[in-house]
Amino acid sequence: MNTLAFVLLLWSAPACAAPVTWSEDLKGSLAKAGEEHGLVLVDFSAPWCYSCYYMEHNVLNQPELRKLSGRMEPVRVDVDTAEGLNLKKELNVVYLPTYVILDPQSREVDRIVGEQSRAEFYSQLDSVMARSASPKPVDIVRETFKMQNLPGGLRAKLEADKSRAAALRVRLQEAKAAKDAATCATVGKELLSIDTGCAYSYDAEGVNDCVQGLPEKDKADIRGLELSRLKPILEKHIFGSPRRRCSDFRSPVETAAEIYEAAGRKEEAKALLDRTIRLLRGELKGNLRSDRSKADNLRAFLDMADRDDELESLFPRLIAAYPDDYVYSYRFAKFLLLKRGRPDDALKQVDASFPKTYGINRVRAREIRAQALAKLGRKKEAADDLDAAMKEASGKFPDEAAVVKGLQAQIAP
Repeated sequence: MNTLAFVLLLWSAPACAAPVTWSEDLKGSLAKAGEEHGLVLVDFSAPWCYSCYYMEHNVLNQPELRKLSGRMEPVRVDVDTAEGLNLKKELNVVYLPTYVILDPQSREVDRIVGEQSRAEFYSQLDSVMARSASPKPVDIVRETFKMQNLPGGLRAKLEADKSRAAALRVRLQEAKAAKDAATCATVGKELLSIDTGCAYSYDAEGVNDCVQGLPEKDKADIRGLELSRLKPILEKHIFGSPRRRCSDFRSPVETAAEIYEAAGRKEEAKALLDRTIRLLRGELKGNLRSDRSKADNLRAFLDMADRDDELESLFPRLIAAYPDDYVYSYRFAKFLLLKRGRPDDALKQVDASFPKTYGINRVRAREIRAQALAKLGRKKEAADDLDAAMKEASGKFPDEAAVVKGLQAQIAP
């Protein structure tokens, strides 16, 4: 599950128009923006990013983006490439998708984080284009608990929002940085008493992460409060009218199911996941190509519910529906290896994915391939794959190089 922290209200919206053409040349787009006195919209994404699927299907294919042509140059940055990952770190991007608006001198003007409704996304872009300096109510912050301190731009947006919830989010992040579980509990309970709608699951996840050091009884009390608030939010924003549905459909359900599990209420977690799966199947009507976001949510919830037979049947259909990238062949290989214990079948799937891999995802494909080969007793081939993975990761993907090094120690022939 993605580690999420905070975001404000999101709505879903239908899609209708063809998408614009996104450049991959940031330097050239900055130069063009300078000539046209415009800005650059940088979309940080990846082929495995389910939130990106939502934006592509519901928001970025709308005519409003095309109308910005000549005033805002669209650039897409794939963070699975070494260059994209470096830019992600340089601009302190911590969640996908993130849309960073730059001036021609590469200075950040603003950013939009996470899934947004069509109305919210273009309202924020219009505000930027009008040079309206007043930030929107907390359209961020996600994954801020991964950081020791809030970056200045994110903190400024939070502090510009004078709502009680925004102030409590800042205090909660500070308490976590100080490892003050008692203050986390006090501030967290106050935050959790506020109905923040679609943002509530991020708030709950942030609080739960913050109070890890508390006694189990205290954490149980917090879980009870969270579930009492999450139930009506799920009814309204997940199972109610599609017009009120959270743009991030997955997080509220995942968060509630995990809280049920932590509370020992496994049957309620199962019932929630089963109900969500029925809803998605009813809306997809067997057509996985109709909406990749919903199709990928179906995969994720089947996995979370441990409905492995159904998930195994779904993977070939996902691969057929989305044949142009490596994602589902690779995910299928991981599933077959780690959950089904079938390294021979996993090897076939990872080999099918390999011609479409690149950058860090190629390194990860080699890791799965090496583990499958090792389980088949082909340790020399596994070691060769890991040597190739280390060569590809070294100097470009240091965190992944550490993973490869650990596998090399395990699989040494």
